[in-house]
Amino acid sequence: MGMQPQVQSHTTTPNSEPVLTTASGNIDYTVLGKPGWDNAAYVYVNNGQSAGRYLFDCGASCLDSLDYADLQQIDAVFFSHLHFDHIAGFDGLMRATFNREEPLHVYGPEQTAAIIQHRLQGVLWDRVEGSAGSVIVHELSGGVETTYQYMLSEKYSVAHPQGEVEMSEKQFRSDKLAHFQAIELDHGSPSIGYHMRELSKINIDMESAREMDLPAGPWIQKLKSAAVPDDATLQIDNETYQIGDLRERLLQTTEGGSLAYITDFSLDEAKASELVTMLYGVDVLICENNFADEHAENAKRHHHLTTSEVAELAARINPGKLVMFHISDRYPDQTLRENLETVQKRCPNTTYPAHWYRDLGLSEQ
Repeated sequence: MGMQPQVQSHTTTPNSEPVLTTASGNIDYTVLGKPGWDNAAYVYVNNGQSAGRYLFDCGASCLDSLDYADLQQIDAVFFSHLHFDHIAGFDGLMRATFNREEPLHVYGPEQTAAIIQHRLQGVLWDRVEGSAGSVIVHELSGGVETTYQYMLSEKYSVAHPQGEVEMSEKQFRSDKLAHFQAIELDHGSPSIGYHMRELSKINIDMESAREMDLPAGPWIQKLKSAAVPDDATLQIDNETYQIGDLRERLLQTTEGGSLAYITDFSLDEAKASELVTMLYGVDVLICENNFADEHAENAKRHHHLTTSEVAELAARINPGKLVMFHISDRYPDQTLRENLETVQKRCPNTTYPAHWYRDLGLSEQ
């Protein structure tokens, strides 16, 4: 079973509400929930043309600090696994989203569909005939994505299979904003780690276009379109240009930001190598630090990481920033300071979530 909230030993203040922090590119994020209690991560992406809101896990009370308008627009929730401390806030999410036209997408390991359907049916649904709301559940297991849809108008009583798709290079979702990858981890039962990378942005070097006397026009979209091959030609003001030549001279690609979320798992060399391959150089790594080194046997028994394991893994992944969360309330503030310092020796740009520092009696980084 996952970590259970104990008697809170850390101080809390009304000024410790989470705030969005920019990861890189157009990705903003925050960790939800207090230290030692249930946590989740909220990610907001806005590229100027589209916006997306994503949840990673959904612990108890984690959604309380989100504006209700943002909560209503959550596009997808990505569960690492379905222990109580990661799913207890799901009813609040459903209350905000159940009757909208856009489906809520839910991702998780095997058994996610059955568990989500049971939770959906834990409410009396009446007067819902003709309602548009639906939940689409995607199980990620063995490199395969298996999808089911549940309809509000049917009181979520029927699982409608939507098929199975093999995941190429661990990728399971692409939307207008980002690509998403999944990695299966071991928490005694399956746990999923997630990696999201914002889509690259392609722009025209307008200064170079002006030097070539090329006016703005519909040719720009053709130049950007991956469907148009390099050997095709363009007519611009009665001049003929080869697409490939123009792309080489005019296109500028800006890489998007990236973020990873990994929690509740034990580590061996094979899995560490797989994580490093997928996540190397990620802009922000949100990772659990549930057990101090002195409790390594307990960590192994409960399939969690120790502080030294977090430090070693982070040093190998080399993230732009490591944000440690999902900490146990068994430890006094001094131990948490020591844990932070231990990881910072291997991965200097390591922090706890910014709004935790006053709760933990730490100086903010």
